[in-house]
Parts: sequence; structure tokens; C-alpha cells
Amino acid sequence: YPLIFLFFPKKPLSRKIIFLFITAISLGYCVLGEFEKNSIAYFSTMTRIWEMGFGCLLSVNQDKIVQLINSRNGNQSKLFTFLQLLNVIILTFFAIKFTGKDYYPGLYALVPTLATVLILISGSKSYVNSILFSSRSIVYLGKISYPLYLWHWVLLSNAHIVLGGVISSKIRIIL
Repeated sequence: YPLIFLFFPKKPLSRKIIFLFITAISLGYCVLGEFEKNSIAYFSTMTRIWEMGFGCLLSVNQDKIVQLINSRNGNQSKLFTFLQLLNVIILTFFAIKFTGKDYYPGLYALVPTLATVLILISGSKSYVNSILFSSRSIVYLGKISYPLYLWHWVLLSNAHIVLGGVISSKIRIIL
């Protein structure tokens, strides 16, 4: 995506069209991978780039989104708070309902991706964002989540090698 900004610095419409095209192709490829039920779709950049594409489309359309939000009369914070609460309910339901038997990424990945877009659009106007996601503990968790994600895979892989196969649930939880 950064290369698109490099090659089309003065043509925002061209960038938007290219972002939309790449995002749509990647999502289509991801959904096709869902029907094939193979793990390639999970690990392939081509089947996952659409998730980042949503963020890119949001970024290049940010001015229009802000204008649309500001042009509406009424209390946007109430609307955003309602949408965020709905978002939290949907994500909680999805986290509980989702099992390892469900194919992911596929269409299931639309739920957390669209939820993230909604969080980003709502910004600080939402009570949920300004209170919950701005709390020190949540911000700290956000800062350490990716490093923890990276480290836990190393630990799990080494445990798999050392223990010679399947790792018990207790050891997984400890690691």
C-alpha cells in the first residue's frame, strides 16, 4: 500500500480506485479459499491483505467521512456510543460462538474487521472509545499485545518440540 502513495502522490482518486480494487480482489480470493478449506488462505498475504485494505480505504476517505458525520444534526456521541455498544455485543457473541471448526479468515473475518472500522470511525466521539479504550489498562494491553503474541508462538513451538507432540491444555495456558 505505501507504494501506491509513492507512485500516485497527486492522484487521490486513482489511489482510492486501486485500494478498492486490491481490497475486493483479496476478499474474493479469501472467500474462494474458504470453500477450498485449506490453510493456505490463513497464511497467504493475498487472502489477508483486504483486512488492511479496509483501513486504507478508511484512511483515504477520512475527510469525506468527517464531513458526513459533521453535516448531520443531532448528537453524534449518542449514535456512536450506541454503535460501539452494539459493536461490543457483536464481537463478544462472535468470540463466544467462534470455534476452531469454523473456517477463518473467510467471511468470518468480516466481523472483527468491520468492527475495527467502526471503532476507528467513531473515534473519541463515542463514550465506549473515550472511556473504555482510553483507559490506562487497555492502552497498556494494546501496547504489549503484539509482542506477547510473537513470544507465545516461540514458547508453544519449543514446548511442542521438547515435549514431542501434543501440548496439554494446562501447559498451553501457562505458556
